[in-house]
Amino acid sequence: MEDNSFYNYLKKNKKLPRSKGFEQKKTPTVFFASNKLSSHKISLANVKLKSKLKNPPSNTNKKELKPWFLDFKFLFTSLFIFLVSQVFLNFSAYKDFIHVKYMQVFNIENSLQTTAFKARQEPIKESFIEGSNQTQSIPLYDFEIVPTDFRIIIPTLNINVPIKEVPKNNLFLRDWKNLEKDIQNSLQDGVIHYPGTPSPNLSGNFVVTGHSSYYPWSIGRYKDVFAVLHNSKLDDLIYVYHNQRKYVYQVTDIQSVYPEDIEVLADMGDNRITLITCTPLGTNIKRLIVSAVPVEI
Repeated sequence: MEDNSFYNYLKKNKKLPRSKGFEQKKTPTVFFASNKLSSHKISLANVKLKSKLKNPPSNTNKKELKPWFLDFKFLFTSLFIFLVSQVFLNFSAYKDFIHVKYMQVFNIENSLQTTAFKARQEPIKESFIEGSNQTQSIPLYDFEIVPTDFRIIIPTLNINVPIKEVPKNNLFLRDWKNLEKDIQNSLQDGVIHYPGTPSPNLSGNFVVTGHSSYYPWSIGRYKDVFAVLHNSKLDDLIYVYHNQRKYVYQVTDIQSVYPEDIEVLADMGDNRITLITCTPLGTNIKRLIVSAVPVEI
């Protein structure tokens, strides 16, 4: 009877784990009975409850948030997307750069390198004099055919493009905003003679600039004409044709500077040509500067 009364007490106060035939709304508190009701099930439930109270379960469903710069998966994915889009948007520039690099590595001459840029001694042509068995020697014309426009040719880089003059009105008016528009418009038709610098027939620093890469949807054929300028090497020859006269330069220096370093446009106290384009390919972070001085060949 003692056991049954104690059992009824527990039932009334709802302290037992939920079982068939009994209703229970709350989790039982820890309770140990020293009588026969301390069954295996009650003891096991109390032990589990103690364990839960001492060591509450951590929420494993919530992931610890990391800063984006520590999420390497995110960084690598972003880098991959950037590289793919960079190559896609500047595919033509990279293609020309790789093509010229390939020809340089395997020492393959292009069509410009096989063309003579100086007068050649032609063989003597012989012809029969009509009505006799005698022959006469007729020398062929021995002169160089030069372009009639303002043009730059760099045989080792396979560059053969026109040089365009930029209207100087806005330069004289110091209207820099509209001068920049004039420069961008002129770059659609070739590379440009930078306004304010001397022509090749005058002494000083003759500056030529062109695109290495530009928006693929912009108009014009010369959006990446100077991409191959990154393949320049010391001692490369540069030919400039101006007013049907030829000027030959030899590369003496290659460097990259920041856009604010405008000293490259200044007069260096000698005659030279300075070629300028954006670098690295597909960006305008810095400027690639190729300097060359006149030579006689």
